[in-house]
Amino acid sequence: MTLRWSEAFLSNNSTLDEEHAELFRLLNRLESLEPPDRNVDPEEFQRNVEELLEYTTQHCSREEQVMSSVRYPGHEAHAVDHTALRASLIVLLQPVHAGRGTISIFSKEARSLFLRHFQKEDLAYLRWVGEQSGQPRAEPGA
Repeated sequence: MTLRWSEAFLSNNSTLDEEHAELFRLLNRLESLEPPDRNVDPEEFQRNVEELLEYTTQHCSREEQVMSSVRYPGHEAHAVDHTALRASLIVLLQPVHAGRGTISIFSKEARSLFLRHFQKEDLAYLRWVGEQSGQPRAEPGA
């Protein structure tokens, strides 16, 4: 299932918005690597995973800096969740590298991790931003 970026996800920070949209794109690209009729080049998969991990690390760092600079009260918990997200991605890769897991399973699980984080942590931040600006946000999909 393709992740779709929505204007409902926009914050007051265009850099973070662009990065979230890019994370959606990277996850979609990774998931598209293993359609049923295609053999995936392991090097192509590895390049895509490395790009996702590197981009995730950079994004998390920038997002945490922004949250700290605006004194977001959930900043520390959000940073802990970022650490757990990155660690979970590494754990998900282990069976793939050991030949016991599939790219498809990794892609679906990675997508699920990102969605849980975005729907819980990032949307909580977006709600807070809306409250601070005096413009409460509607929930995406509401």
